[in-house]
Amino acid sequence: MEKSRKSNEINSIKRAIKILNLYKGDIKYLGITDISKAINLHKTTVHRIVKTLESEGWLVQNKHSEKYRLGFKILNIASEIRNQYDFKEIILEEMESLCNQVDETVMLSVYTKNGGICLEKVETKAVIKLTSQPGRNIPLHCGATGKILLAYAPEEDVNQLIKNGLKKYTENTVTDGEVLIKQLKDIKRKGYVISKAENDDGALGIGAPIFDDKKNLLYGLSIAGPIERVETKGVDLLLKKVIDSAENISKKIYLLR
Repeated sequence: MEKSRKSNEINSIKRAIKILNLYKGDIKYLGITDISKAINLHKTTVHRIVKTLESEGWLVQNKHSEKYRLGFKILNIASEIRNQYDFKEIILEEMESLCNQVDETVMLSVYTKNGGICLEKVETKAVIKLTSQPGRNIPLHCGATGKILLAYAPEEDVNQLIKNGLKKYTENTVTDGEVLIKQLKDIKRKGYVISKAENDDGALGIGAPIFDDKKNLLYGLSIAGPIERVETKGVDLLLKKVIDSAENISKKIYLLR
């Protein structure tokens, strides 16, 4: 009897969550019939759950249309979530998740006119690792970490960097300004960068941008590892994971602002 009661309670909770999850995008108001059809549940059961949600402030009924919209309880919960999380914690969690998935060092960097700066890193447990210490300056014209930042930099900054001269680190380092500008435009168009032995012989890096809600660059997210190891794992597969992680961070930052 007790087991059956608990099972019914769990089912009711699951159904209530399904109802709340219907309110997405342009969907602001839903009636009992709308909800019943959407989750394939009898209208009597839907009415009972909706009234419970209304009494607790999760839903509010429009007295004219008799349909329901999300209540202010949602805002209260959202406010509490904002209070319990900070940007650094969210970003580090995502970086650690990415590191576990790709087993390569993950770096978070920020743009300055004097070069990129590594803010955070999560290191792979692999014996051979490529990394940059937090606080260290990163060249902008070569390597995935630098190029993903430079691709979104102001045009005058890029021109000044070229005017100052592009230091050669390896045989693959771009030292021609016109070639660099073309590469940066391509990176910005695609939304990612793959760099092979440009800053460090034997290293392959992958980078993606982290944006604010107005599509302004906040940070660069990148991974780096030995060429052979990264290529064995699959560059396309790792690229997708880096892009997904960068997008996840962008979305979470937007929601918490």
